[in-house]
Amino acid sequence: MPPKKQTRKMKRQLIQGQIIHCISQLKRFAPCIQTNPIRAYQFFYNLGRVQELVRDTEHPEIWWKPIETMVEKGQYDAISAHIDTLKDRLRIEYDDATVNKGC
Repeated sequence: MPPKKQTRKMKRQLIQGQIIHCISQLKRFAPCIQTNPIRAYQFFYNLGRVQELVRDTEHPEIWWKPIETMVEKGQYDAISAHIDTLKDRLRIEYDDATVNKGC
């Protein structure tokens, strides 16, 4: 493989790994954001980061609005299901080791 194509492929793989990590962190921290302010900050950092990684900063109705609504209504259990929806839309799997670290 020519070096330029190899570099692009490696970059795509690196970004894919970062996306998987961020989505896994979202799943990990979703149950904690109501009671743990540090985890809430980490949750929202990862939400913004994955949005940047997939280059979709123009659709808050997918990323931010549903979660804002759930938090406002105290529907914290629904956040984890929304993260499952995001994962499915991105066609990736969770990194179980990251998710299983818990709060």
